[in-house]
Amino acid sequence: MSSQSPTPFEASLSQQPSGQQVRRRPNATTMVVGLVVVVALVAGFLIFRHKTPQNPASLSQTTTWSSTSDNWSGYAQTTAQTGQKYTKVEAEWTVPSVLTMSAGGCVANWAGIGGATSKDLIQLGTSSCSDSSGTGYNIWYEILPAAETIIPSVNIQPGDQVLATLQLVSGGTNTGSQSETDLYANITQLIKRFDPSFGSTHIIQRLRQLLAEGESHLASEPWFPRIAAELHSLFSAPASSSAQVWQFTFKVTAPNGTVQNWTKTLSYHSSLSSVEWITEAPTFSSGVSVLPNYGVAHFLGASANGGIPSFSPANQIILTDPHGQASIPSAPGGQFDAFNTCFFPTFTVTACAAP
Repeated sequence: MSSQSPTPFEASLSQQPSGQQVRRRPNATTMVVGLVVVVALVAGFLIFRHKTPQNPASLSQTTTWSSTSDNWSGYAQTTAQTGQKYTKVEAEWTVPSVLTMSAGGCVANWAGIGGATSKDLIQLGTSSCSDSSGTGYNIWYEILPAAETIIPSVNIQPGDQVLATLQLVSGGTNTGSQSETDLYANITQLIKRFDPSFGSTHIIQRLRQLLAEGESHLASEPWFPRIAAELHSLFSAPASSSAQVWQFTFKVTAPNGTVQNWTKTLSYHSSLSSVEWITEAPTFSSGVSVLPNYGVAHFLGASANGGIPSFSPANQIILTDPHGQASIPSAPGGQFDAFNTCFFPTFTVTACAAP
């Protein structure tokens, strides 16, 4: 928690009554990357909610966005895009200052593994919160489906540099996932088993049509009830018998040079299927938070599996929240390992300058 007295809104974040916990659910739009995502929809694993901008024309004035979300902005890479399983993520960011506002709200900055195309997600992050009484800042970790855990021993303030490192230190990395080619073959055989009249090309075309029409239409497909259980099994193959052990590390450096270190080791099963660097409007029991004006958030030194992620437009996510606000990422800077995210009070946006 912040060293200042917590505001009423900030206090509510860490003291939610049972059933009202704050959760950073991965609501980012699923990145449609080939058959893996199409089949995941059929299996019932589409967990992100697409948020269509209220004014798409104003968003398209600057660029064509890879994907939109009602609560995430920043960059994400997936196994389907890169062929990698992710066992380490690192990022450094500056804790943004937020303006006081009448409606309570928060902005979170974090790095994580999983969640972009799966239900598992590990996050290390900070929150900048505001209401009519003032502002407050805290640092936390979260492992879905559990709520966030505030770290009271580390005090943060705007301007602090936060270095977050999440790493798999022991345990299996064989999560039962398969290559796109293997998935194509398996799903084709499953459907042909129950309806031999379908050719493989027709199957994929029909699945893509269902993706466009929406998941609710799946129940009307005569073959779906018969293969749903097998599809579920295909996409939730057990991990290797060796448990995954993760190390969480924060290093916080104040502008005056004071350093705070924190580390923790936990067991958690991750699909290792994606890696993220995100500015978020947190999700509460009442819905997606109003974003306080955070100005610009600076992400530096991002790495994935110990290497430079080389961000591209295909990795970008723009936030268009239900309250009419936007948060957009800049083009990458540095060695393609740094970027900014910028706050906009409406869906009419201008460019977010690169670092």
